Amino acid sequence: MDPGNQKKKRKDMGPPSKTRSLISNSPPLKRRRLLNMDSVSTQGASSSSSPSSSHSLTYDVFLSIRSEDRGSKFARKLHRNLVGKGMSTFNHRIQDPEGHAKAIEESSSFIVLLSKKYAYSESCLDELVHILECKKSKQQLVWPIFYKVEDPFEVEHQIGSFGEALAKHGNFKNNREKVSRWTRALSEVAHLSGWTFTSGSRGYMQDWLSHCLYGC
Repeated sequence: MDPGNQKKKRKDMGPPSKTRSLISNSPPLKRRRLLNMDSVSTQGASSSSSPSSSHSLTYDVFLSIRSEDRGSKFARKLHRNLVGKGMSTFNHRIQDPEGHAKAIEESSSFIVLLSKKYAYSESCLDELVHILECKKSKQQLVWPIFYKVEDPFEVEHQIGSFGEALAKHGNFKNNREKVSRWTRALSEVAHLSGWTFTSGSRGYMQDWLSHCLYGC
């Protein structure tokens, strides 16, 4: 599926039949490695990479998650489910922007866990910008999870905690250009098909992941 044609319709997670509609026509991924990294900076990473061929990709999924959210029950279950589907996990705790940027470029797809505090992390926002650049140039897939965010509208228009976070970043004069890039990235990711997580929907995680990763 061309990432540019990812469905813009967003809905809460439901039974498998509803899950299927979120990611129909998504190609199954070959099992490579799962890269799990949190709050990594991609500043200075090239955004002009040429489209990659499938043989140059190293990872099935790059899991983008804020470090402070990593210990949540949801994040742990997400990680366990991915591992349970036969994917090895690279857990990178050391800050290595160049290595992390390369890993983003060598991933087939991305799962972005957009929690209410996600936008407070400058490194997560830098990472999101690079992920979306790769989506355009390398035809990679991006699936957002709106974790305890009442409506993706908050992400799209930067209101609530997302607006507060960007206002805080905007207080720094040298951040204004970056804030503009972050704003565009948040608006873009909010339009992609994904999972608006609500209480009680955690049980559908395995179905959602199966359809995203394997198209089944």
